[in-house]
Amino acid sequence: MFSLSSPGICGECARCKSEESNMCDFLRINTDRGVMLADGKSRFSIEGQPIYHFVGTSTFSEYTVVHVGCPAKVNPEAPLDKICVLSCGIST
Repeated sequence: MFSLSSPGICGECARCKSEESNMCDFLRINTDRGVMLADGKSRFSIEGQPIYHFVGTSTFSEYTVVHVGCPAKVNPEAPLDKICVLSCGIST
């Protein structure tokens, strides 16, 4: 799996259900919120202080935390040297 650098897909909003758009209404709003949408909390802390997420992800860490609509499953037989650019390189 890898995390999409695009906002992701909730699968429920009108745009996600439309064949004409992939711009999710739910995950595109306020991407600099710094916390998870589900409960408004960060998943990381240091000395009791929250470490906030950036653009809905926390990828410069030992663990990556994203909304369930953001990861993309990768075929285990896919060559990693080719697919490694999909998360950020292709979308930008």
